Amino acid sequence: MPRIIWMAFATVAAFLAILLARLPTAWALAFIPSSAEIQCVEPSGTLWAGRCGGVATRGASLGTLEWWLNARSLLRGRLAGTASAHPAGGLLETRFEVPLFGRSVDVRELRMDLPLDPELAPWLPPALRARVSAQLRRLHFDGRRIDALAGRLVVHDLREGDSPSRTLGSYELEFEQPAPVSGPLRGVLRDAGGPLAVQGTVTLTDGPGYLIEGRVAARPEASAELARSVAILGSPDGAGGRPFSLSGTF
Repeated sequence: MPRIIWMAFATVAAFLAILLARLPTAWALAFIPSSAEIQCVEPSGTLWAGRCGGVATRGASLGTLEWWLNARSLLRGRLAGTASAHPAGGLLETRFEVPLFGRSVDVRELRMDLPLDPELAPWLPPALRARVSAQLRRLHFDGRRIDALAGRLVVHDLREGDSPSRTLGSYELEFEQPAPVSGPLRGVLRDAGGPLAVQGTVTLTDGPGYLIEGRVAARPEASAELARSVAILGSPDGAGGRPFSLSGTF
């Protein structure tokens, strides 16, 4: 009798393993809660190696999405894998790990090169244009806030519309906190060329939210309109910089 029971369990386990290995992507998507606000068009492949012909989340279109999951990570109570998205004119690749029970997300590598336009970011002002690239070595979200972030993000040729007078330049943001911390995360903000000289910090706070503060000065090539906008920020220091501060929530 024990041998028969063992064989029965082995048969059931083998059947479940085959079922999971071949579980179609369309079936697996049924387990995603509606609160996630994720739409997958034209799903194909399996749970472990799948593809969505189109993905949209909270009004943003991410284009095609492909993923590869590591089944062995389940033995550690986690789900690990890689994913790549291909929005129009852009690329997003990442290696991630999430617990089977919990809300945290651990990104160990992320490479991004995306155009900033209303299709990808409908919550931004419609006239705002730029190209955003990023190389992150670590990003950890504990389920409530980002508590670890290491890498560099660059905003290239930020502008409002097509008018030369509305060109705002390029900017770099760098964080160096690869291990989770309990307090706020602070990164260094600086310009990478353009009509504005900027030095400051970006702090990620609880909420989750952000605080951007520093000093800005208009360079000689800045348009008269842009120079006037900087002048209303307050009195300049010895180097011509004026203080600025901006805060909000995600």
